[in-house]
Amino acid sequence: MAFKMKYKGFPKTEGEDEIRSVSRQVAEKKLDDKLREQGYHSGRNDANAPQYKLTQDTETEEYIYRLK
Repeated sequence: MAFKMKYKGFPKTEGEDEIRSVSRQVAEKKLDDKLREQGYHSGRNDANAPQYKLTQDTETEEYIYRLK
């Protein structure tokens, strides 16, 4: 399920606290890889991993994981 929200003023480049991709699966993989690099062996499924919120930009249709 995708969440569509309209945002204004967010940077178009990936910040340290967000992962962006036009494909939801690619965004999930990038987030898992980032968390594994940080030492969370199960990626998003690791109980100690920081929580990210999934949104979708309605203009660019990018999926965005942002740190909560």
